[in-house]
This record gives sequence, C-alpha cells and structure tokens, in this order.
Amino acid sequence: MPDQHSYLSNKEKKNCTGCGACSFVCKHHAIDMREDIEGFFFPDINKNLCTRCGLCIKSCPIAFSQQNTKDNREFYLATTPISEYFSKSATIGVCTMLAESIINTGGVVYGAWLDETTLKCKHICISTLPDIEKIRNSKYTQSEIHQCLRDVENNLKSGKTVLFVGTPCQIAGLKSFLFHAYNNLYTIDLICHGVYSYKILQEEVKYWGKIYNGVINNFRFRSKRVYPWERGGVINFDVTNKKNKVEHIEILGSYSPTYRCYAYSGNGINYNLRLSCYHCQFRAEERYGDITVGDSWFMKKNFPEIFSGENNRNGISLLLINTSKGHDIMNMISQKLNLFKLEKSQAFVQPALLPTNRVIPVERAELYGKLLKEDYGELVNRLLGIDIRMLYKKSISHSRESKFKKLKKIVKKHVLGYDTSNKE
Repeated sequence: MPDQHSYLSNKEKKNCTGCGACSFVCKHHAIDMREDIEGFFFPDINKNLCTRCGLCIKSCPIAFSQQNTKDNREFYLATTPISEYFSKSATIGVCTMLAESIINTGGVVYGAWLDETTLKCKHICISTLPDIEKIRNSKYTQSEIHQCLRDVENNLKSGKTVLFVGTPCQIAGLKSFLFHAYNNLYTIDLICHGVYSYKILQEEVKYWGKIYNGVINNFRFRSKRVYPWERGGVINFDVTNKKNKVEHIEILGSYSPTYRCYAYSGNGINYNLRLSCYHCQFRAEERYGDITVGDSWFMKKNFPEIFSGENNRNGISLLLINTSKGHDIMNMISQKLNLFKLEKSQAFVQPALLPTNRVIPVERAELYGKLLKEDYGELVNRLLGIDIRMLYKKSISHSRESKFKKLKKIVKKHVLGYDTSNKE
C-alpha cells in the first residue's frame, strides 16, 4: 500500500492538508481532528480503537489523489457586465452565479463562511439565495471542511444536487472520503495560493483595532469600493470609535502584516502558510474540480485588449472547464458572462496553477511561535525588516495630498473660472 506520503504513517505535517477524510471514513471512530498550537487541524489516532484496517490511508488525498481532468477541457477569460455580481465579489462572482443556479433548481451549496466573532472559517451548507452572501468573497485563512463531509454525503444519497466550492485539496479530500462518484455532485476548485491559520487573522484584526483605536467589524479581504480589481488584495473593514461613530476603511494588501507575509513580501517568499502548502501536490494542470475559478493574474501582457478600462476595475476571471459536468453547469450561467477562449498554454501561466516545492522559510517558525507573545505588527516588521506602519502612514499622506490637489484644480476651474490642466 503506497502510504509513505500520508501523515498517518510518518507524522510529517507537510503531508496533511487537514481535510478530515481519514477521520470521518473511520468506522471505529478512532481518529479525531485536533487543532495544533498554530491553529491547524491534524488527525489524531486513538490506538485503543484502531483496528489497522487501512481505510484511513486509502481515503487520504495525499496518498491517493483523484483528479477529474478529461480530454474535452476548455479555458477562458471571463468578465461580466452585471454589477450585482462583480461589485460584491472578489472578481466577477462566478461562484455566486453558479450557487444561484443550483439553489434555484432545489439543490444545496457548500462554501466557506467566516465567523466574525471568532474569526474562524468553516464550510457551511446553504439552501436559500440570501444565504449566498455568507460564502461570498475570499477568505485566505484555512476553512474547516471536516465537519460537513458526512452532511455532504447524506445530501448526495438523498438525491439532492450538491455544489461544493473549495480549494483543490479540499475537493480532493471530499472525493477521497466519498469514494463513490456521484452524478449529482458538482465541484469548483479555486486557484489557491495557500492558506494560513485563523490565529493570524485574529491578530490582524487586533492590529487594526489598535491603530484605529476602535472595534473592528465586517472584516473582508477584497473590495472594489476604492481601489480597482487590478490592485489585488484590499483589506477592508468598519471601525467603531469610542464616540460610536462608524467609518469604513480600505487598505491595500502591501500595508497589511498578514498580506505582507502571505503574498506581498516583495521577495516571493510566503511566510505564514500551512506546511502542506509549500509542497502542494494539488497545484497542477490536472485539476480536481469540475470547474477551476480564480483571478487572471499574470495574463495582462498577453491580452491587453481584455485587461483595459472597466474590466481592470470590475475584474477578470480565469475559468478552466475540466469535465463534462463542468460544461453542464457553465451552460447555466453563460448568458451572464463575456467569454474569451484560451489555449491551454495561455491559461496555465500563474504560479498558483503550477507545481510547487517551495522552501519553508525559517522565519515561519518564529512567526507562529511568537504570534501571541509579541505585538503582531512589530513581529512582522522585525522578521521582514520593514516598517509597515510607516509605509501605511506615508500612503495616507500621499492620498490626502493627491485628493487636495484634485480639489484645488476643481475649485480654480469651476469657482474661479480658469483652467489649470496645463499648469503645474
């Protein structure tokens, strides 16, 4: 049995994605998913209950992966003219469109929901259109899916149509747990850069609470209210001060301690990922979902006519249709999209779609080891050799100066009666 790559055999944390398939497939209830000191889940075997049947190893997606890819694949760049989708979505809202279609036909949808009280993320089942708002937008912190695996199976066995949205390793874990290929299961795997612990997110929210001296609510990871889609990640939240006044804040990812460690370090190193993300075997051309969806980063140079104007503000998605079932559900929403067909070589260009074997940085252990012992911002500043707060203050000052100059020109032109467009 090829089990040498399984965490259950060697206790190597890089060999576990935390999907929970092994725990819920065990008929003897010998495996529990337990949270480690960093905030990630790993299986823990009760040797007194284990019969060594090997079923847990067979269900491990690291040891036995199940790709979906067929020969009739198609690849697209996609935009939408419908503001109700792109305005509230990280990109253009493809997952929202598909969720609506599945629910409207009597099905259910599973997606990641962020509990804003605990700042923990977990997969939930939704069956009404209003509840789609709970699972919209990017989370980046790892979502717990193991609690809903049995529920997915029960819905499938009852004949319900199920749409499951998750990272590639989560889709692989779900299919490994199910063993059986269900015709009523549709899956979307997201283009995934990696995930970090909810403990990082908790410290990020505390960090901004201190800076703004208020209570943080409605914390989100992507927004287009101020910055266009092409600017990438935008931390945004509402802050309530001591006078009970609420202000909405938008912050570029490069000024966030978490984003700096996650994707904006400037040196290509990722400092805060789950250990398995550095050696992810699910980042490859062979996909696990019926459809793959994500941002179309690194493609602007080859398609300047698409990456222009309103598209740059509203968003451009990359879609990989991997199976015949993927084609079926894409037909449900094709009228809501503008599609631009790609060759395979044109689609697979961004690192998050390509195989990886990244070095685990030594700073990662210190980041998680001192996360609760040191001021979060100061910890990241020291590890990365920067001053994030100073960079953010400079950005605010520059923004205010730019706004003042624009206002000054408007006043001179429309109030004083002369044009300053050719001056300064």
